[in-house]
Amino acid sequence: MRYIDREVFMKRVFVAFCIVFSFVSCSKYNTNIEPPIDSSTVDMVFPKKISGKVGELSLNPSFDVGVEYVYKNLGTIWVYNASTDEAAIEFFQSELSPLVSKMPSKFQWRKNNYCQVMGKESGRILFAWNNQKWLFMIKAKDKRSFKKIVRKFIWIEKK
Repeated sequence: MRYIDREVFMKRVFVAFCIVFSFVSCSKYNTNIEPPIDSSTVDMVFPKKISGKVGELSLNPSFDVGVEYVYKNLGTIWVYNASTDEAAIEFFQSELSPLVSKMPSKFQWRKNNYCQVMGKESGRILFAWNNQKWLFMIKAKDKRSFKKIVRKFIWIEKK
C-alpha cells in the first residue's frame, strides 16, 4: 500500500476544491431569458445608467459588428443580433471564445445551441453568451462592477 504525505494530500484536496468551486461559481447566472425582439432599439437593450454611470456609445468597440456601450469606471456591454442562430454560434466560437483562451482563469460551457464563456485576469471579468441569434458580452473592471452590471442588464440574471 502506498503512503501519501498528509501535506501533499491536503494540497491536492485544496486544488480540487478550487477547481470545483470555480466551475460552480461560473454557472450562477441565468442567460436563458427571452432575448430582445429583432426591432429592438438601443434604449430597449441597454440600461441608461448603472450605478449612476450613464452609458455612452463606445468609440473603440470590441468588434466591427454589434453595439457596445461604456459605463465609466465599471465596464462595457456589447450586444450583437446575428442573422441566424447558426451565425451567432459561429461568431461565438470564432470571436468570443478566443478572447478568454489566454486568460489564466476561464470557463466555457455549451449545451445544444447555448454557449457561455467567462474569463478572469488581474481582477477583470469577461462574460459572454448567446441566446438564440443574440450575442452578449460584459467586460467589467472587477467583480463588484460585474455584479452591478448584471443587476441592471435585463438579459442576464443571478440564479
